[in-house]
Formats: sequence, C-alpha cells, structure tokens
Amino acid sequence: VLAAQNGTYNIDVAPDSGIADEAGNLLVHPAMVNGTDHTYTVRTPLPDTVPPAVVSIVGADPPGNVTDRRTLVFNVTFSEPVSGVNRTDFALSPDSRPQPLYHRSSPALVIPGPQVVNDTMAVGRPGAVASVTVGLNITHSITAGLAVQLAAPDGTARLLHNGTFASGGGIFGTYLPDFNGTEASGNWTLRVLDGSGVYNGTLNSWSLAINYTHVGLVAGLSGSGSAYLVTVLAAQNGTYNIDVAPDSGIADEAGNLLVHPAMVNGTDHTYTVRTPLPGAALAPRQ
Repeated sequence: VLAAQNGTYNIDVAPDSGIADEAGNLLVHPAMVNGTDHTYTVRTPLPDTVPPAVVSIVGADPPGNVTDRRTLVFNVTFSEPVSGVNRTDFALSPDSRPQPLYHRSSPALVIPGPQVVNDTMAVGRPGAVASVTVGLNITHSITAGLAVQLAAPDGTARLLHNGTFASGGGIFGTYLPDFNGTEASGNWTLRVLDGSGVYNGTLNSWSLAINYTHVGLVAGLSGSGSAYLVTVLAAQNGTYNIDVAPDSGIADEAGNLLVHPAMVNGTDHTYTVRTPLPGAALAPRQ
C-alpha cells in the first residue's frame, strides 16, 4: 500500500474477489478480516505550508528603555529559522518620533522705522526639517506697519506677519512657516521691518522649535536562524523602535514568505534617548 497522505491504513478483501480453492469453492467473504488487528498510522510530515512570523522585537542593548547612548540594538526573533534577512528589511516604526529642538532669543531690540532689525540664532544639529514653530513677542503700538520674516540657513525665507493689524499692542503668538526639507543647521534669522516710521517698537523675544525628519538609521545586522540583532543609530533625542518591511522577502526553509503584521511588538520595547546632542540647547541671550 502506498500512503498518499497522513492517516490510518488497513486492508480488507473485496466481496467479489473471485478467489477460490483447488476444488473451485469461492472464498467466503467476511465483513472484515482482522481489520483492526493491525492498523498503520502514517505521520510523515507533509510539505511545509506554514509561513514564518515575527515572534518578538525587544531591546537587547543597552538594558532598560531610557538611555544616553546613541547606538541601540534590538533582538528580533522569528517563529522558525529563516533566510534572506538583510539590514534593509528593517526600518524605524511609524511611532518612532524625535524630540523637537528648542531655541530662544531675548534680544530686546528696538525697532526704529523705517529700518530692518535682525536677530540670529545658530542651530548646530544637522538634519532635514519636518516642521518649524516660531513664537513671537513684539510690542508695538501700530502693528499694521510691521513685516516679520524668518530666513533659514540656506536663505529660504517665509513671511510670518505681513503688515496686517494685530490688536493688543503688539504681535504675540505662534506661527508655522513651511520649511519642510530645509537643512536645519546654520543661522536662522528673524527680520522685522517697521514701514510706518512713526512709532518705535521692541523685539522682546522669539523662539524656534524644529522637528527633524531624520531621526535614526538602521546601521547593522547580525545573527542567523531564528534570532537576529539589528543595530540602530539614534540621530537625535526621541523614541525609537523598529518594524519589518512588508516586502522583505524573508522566507523559511520551505520557501514560505514571512507573514508581515502591521506592527510586531512595536511598543513592547521602545528606547527613549535623552542624550544632549550637538546644538541641542542655546542659552537665552539677554
């Protein structure tokens, strides 16, 4: 008997077999002949059709989830040995997020009209800008004559206030100019023009909060079988965890591709980096 698949096997004689003795007497067919006296149970593994999965992604080094280090190592465990694992198969998870970089200047500059006054803040941390928030504290009795502009280190400039009237004796509030993708490092300059030339005002203070698009880099991979170590370099303060790319091409020995979840233990272990990075703070100027 050739067993086509897993299961139990035994045999019986067909009722109309035609089997006879030498005198021609046909076989008396029983309902079952020793049908249960001997039964084979076949348990040979059939072709593997179960895809591998990610069991866990947890921090391996450093210990704990708050650190002052910029090199972070994650332990990625699969449900079975896999192959085709590359560094590019891993990326920072969507909930990895940077901490904004804050700067503040308090120049107390008199704004005589009609002249332009400039105040500059130096940003030392490099990286592409995701968003910028500007806070203004300018006292002036006639804000309709004021124009306020912010210039990035590459010369890109955005108007924050274009001469419209603002009640309350000045300009106090926050602005969200679009500097997306601009390089953050260098001198950011606030320019204030009083076009009226009638009343003086004062640039009391202003603040600059920068969010960066580049928060980290998957820099290394080691391991084999079902266990791998993934190294991430933290570019700035913030939170970090990783996930597996949807089209990774990771497969088990039978060729079954990895089942990709939306997120695997993305919050089970998150590193919070609090190391002051270059240019992370600038003392207020008096």
